Amino acid sequence: MLFKELIKQGEEKALRCRCGVVRIESPKGKAIGTGFIVSKNKLLTCYHVLQNSLEAWARFNYNSQNTACDTNAFIMPLDLSLDTMICSSINDLDYALVRLQNPTSQVILPLNLQEINTGDNIRIIHHPNGDLATVSTLGKIEELSHDLLLHSLTTDQGSSGAPIFNENWEVIAIHRGNIGIMAAQTTEKMTAIPINSFLDKIASNLDSNR
Repeated sequence: MLFKELIKQGEEKALRCRCGVVRIESPKGKAIGTGFIVSKNKLLTCYHVLQNSLEAWARFNYNSQNTACDTNAFIMPLDLSLDTMICSSINDLDYALVRLQNPTSQVILPLNLQEINTGDNIRIIHHPNGDLATVSTLGKIEELSHDLLLHSLTTDQGSSGAPIFNENWEVIAIHRGNIGIMAAQTTEKMTAIPINSFLDKIASNLDSNR
């Protein structure tokens, strides 16, 4: 019974976290990546997801089951102005902290502040090929440095910018894929950006109560 209860609790956490993951679109209706909510009016994604867009939108609750958050699907514009977006280029850490046009009551995903290690079990919630939000099976951290994580999770086009979680359903990294300067180094394993590698650069722009 205890084992079944633990499984149920894990499923509930996964479904709750899924409500904080969005499909990023540009133009409206065309999926270009994934993002996730980190404060009442901001989301995180990869910079390369947005670098060629003049306008973009976040589609909330584009999910695959009839859960509570699925019943309130909506879309919201993103503010891509340079004076509000905090980002790092594709040749660096490749992240973007983007302001939502309006505050949201969606789930704010918890960020991991602890050390992560090679071999840790991980999962991703993403929009592969722009499809409905998907919770992955277990994968592992295969290689790790301060600013780069290689993982074994199965991803696809549209997964870039998605949150990667530890076993406690805290975000440890942003999925990046296999692009740019990393492509020459990794031909099979997928890359991600550890949250701890840039959290100090965005912390002051997150709500104090998140």
